[in-house]
Amino acid sequence: MLGRVSFSAFLLQIVGPSKKWQKVLLWTVIISQLAVNCVTVIQIFTQCGPDIAALWDPTIAAEAVCLSANVQTVIGYVQSGKLHILSPFGCCA
Repeated sequence: MLGRVSFSAFLLQIVGPSKKWQKVLLWTVIISQLAVNCVTVIQIFTQCGPDIAALWDPTIAAEAVCLSANVQTVIGYVQSGKLHILSPFGCCA
């Protein structure tokens, strides 16, 4: 989850002080990645409402009302693909 953030922080150390636009872009990547990861974690733990145990216990999952699996799929695509496009280097994905 923090791989892109770590790599972007590393790149911040390499980028010279005259490359302000690159630093702004890297900070944008860092902030966006942290925001998307926080939303993903919150969504995972709240997708079944108060029945958090339904995530790992099939006996509870049978009775719990959870969000559609499509919601998790879409959020997974956003988390994994969004910042690959924004990244200044394709290797940050």
